[in-house]
Amino acid sequence: MSERKRIYLCLAHMSEDGMEQKYVKEAFDTNWVVPLGPNVNGFEKDLEQFIIHNAQGKITPGLEGKRVVAAG
Repeated sequence: MSERKRIYLCLAHMSEDGMEQKYVKEAFDTNWVVPLGPNVNGFEKDLEQFIIHNAQGKITPGLEGKRVVAAG
């Protein structure tokens, strides 16, 4: 069995406009305080687009059929 590679993300960073706090409040207000839900789904989709697709919208070679999954 091949070993899975992990990609470590940098530490959390709060933006100047406070968008992160808006999404945290929204998660609490809608009871989506679990490792799933619309915000996580959106994050996975956006990150997948950023990583797997190049600037022209074409799939980066070697990443066909790959998916991004947020795990805590």
